[in-house]
This record gives sequence, C-alpha cells and structure tokens, in this order.
Amino acid sequence: MLYSVVLIQLPRSSGSGTVIWSGKHEGKVRTYILTNHHVVKAAISVSKEWSSKHNKEIEVERRTPVEAYWFTYINHAVNTGKRGQRANIVAYSEQMDLALIQLLDTENLVSPVAPLMPADSTAHLMERVWAIGSGLGRPPFATSGHVAYLDGIKNGRPFLMSTAPIVWGNSGGALFLWSDQRSRYELLGVPSRIEIVGFRTPIF
Repeated sequence: MLYSVVLIQLPRSSGSGTVIWSGKHEGKVRTYILTNHHVVKAAISVSKEWSSKHNKEIEVERRTPVEAYWFTYINHAVNTGKRGQRANIVAYSEQMDLALIQLLDTENLVSPVAPLMPADSTAHLMERVWAIGSGLGRPPFATSGHVAYLDGIKNGRPFLMSTAPIVWGNSGGALFLWSDQRSRYELLGVPSRIEIVGFRTPIF
C-alpha cells in the first residue's frame, strides 16, 4: 500500500497520487497515476487567444507537467531519500474531482502498482480500511479506520465516507480495503474531502 502512493508536487502546492498501472503498450512503457483534479488544478490553465485559422478568439488549454516523488526506506522505518519523475496530465474530470497523470519515462516500469477493487466486489459497513497519503507534503503515511457510509451522492456521483483520519495533502492518495478472496489490499477510493463540524472541506 505504502509504496504505490506518491507525493505530487506543484510549484506552490502538493498532494498525493496512486500508481494504478505500469506496463508496455506498443513497445513503450506507460505508467499512470490517479489523483484528484483539485491536486493538479493549478497546472491547468485556460485562456482566450486569437486564432488566425478560425479568425476569432478561441479558448486554449495548457497543461504544465507535475512532479511525482517516491520515497525509499531501510528497516521499513527510516526514510533514506526520494526520487522524482515528471508527469503529464492526460485526463481529468472536475465534476468527479479525478485526474490521470502519465510519467514521461517510457522505458522503465514502476512497481508496486495498486490493484483496483473489482467492479463486482462490494465494501461493507464497518470493514477496516487504510488511508495512505502524503499529508502536509510529507512522505506517504498510513491511518486506519472503518467504512462508515456508502450511500453518498454528490454532483450525481456516488461517494463513500470512512473514519480513517486524513489531513491536508492526503488528497489524491488511496483508501485501501483488504480482500480475503484475493489476499491483497485493493484500492477502494481516492480521498478527496474532509468533514469538519458538518462542513466538507477540500484537501490541498
């Protein structure tokens, strides 16, 4: 769980991301990291510019590469440093608050990759979950809790709530659930918001 989550760094902010796929396609390595839209929002700009082709002003979108960082440890305890890679934003949905970034490295595979919970599997209330993220810009760390709510709807999209504590910077990280059937921890969701005294607050 810990090693599949990365720190996502922008010039003025940071968040988390989770490696969900790394493999070869058409002879080149492709590695994708899932995060929140609001984590990389500052790297996306839309402006109006004159187009001679259309003979009018048109909206032009530009996406600035972001940095993804992995951390290394000895004795499963002591952080000995980090390594970074640049990544491009390849897709995003503001409504779903999700974004997909792709590493520029097309030669080297990344491991481990977080396995996704199958679509036909079901989480249950009170099952234990782990939230992993680079809270406050620190190396990824884990907190534990339970599935608390599964029936949420926001902007027409389902969401769940867990009792695993998260802080600013956990956004875009991972919520993992253990599967007895497949003997592995699986990615259940992407932490996006915290709730404080009844108010849902974006995590940056």
